[in-house]
Amino acid sequence: MTTIIFVDGALAATGLAIWRDDQISVRTIYTAAHAPPEERWAHIGAQLWPIVGEDTLVGLEGVFSGAKMAGTGLQLAMLHGTLRMGLHYRAIPFLVIDPQAIKQYAVGVGNATKREMIAATSRMRLKFNVGDEHQADALWGLAMTLDHYGAPLCDTSPAGRKAMARTVWPTWAPVREVAWR
Repeated sequence: MTTIIFVDGALAATGLAIWRDDQISVRTIYTAAHAPPEERWAHIGAQLWPIVGEDTLVGLEGVFSGAKMAGTGLQLAMLHGTLRMGLHYRAIPFLVIDPQAIKQYAVGVGNATKREMIAATSRMRLKFNVGDEHQADALWGLAMTLDHYGAPLCDTSPAGRKAMARTVWPTWAPVREVAWR
């Protein structure tokens, strides 16, 4: 079963957007604020690994380059490393999209606010409402990925096309054609 998953990785609330069988779903994985980082990473992985199969492509929102590499910034980078290592060991192809590129694809500018990202999801042909900014970011990363592989969820601006052009896309051939209805 061909699946594309996009992860907006964060310690407190990780957004997931999942495309499977021409259906899209979103969810947020919450972790306990005072839990050790390793427990938080394990909890996020425990939610992600069961939905990652052989014919899966995973997209990750990159770590914001302005994040300070102390405290939370370092823990976020370590979460991303943990997820990437898990994907590598499972031989699951993955890509990383810069957060500013996702915002540029969605709104036309790389410094879009959380509110603008959520509001922009109204342009997509969805049968649900996005619950929070983590889901919105993951959904826009998924939309960008689906667009690259030939099944756009909505139109994007010339600025959005530029964001796609500067993203490094892996060579990936799904078992069946990626389509959106």
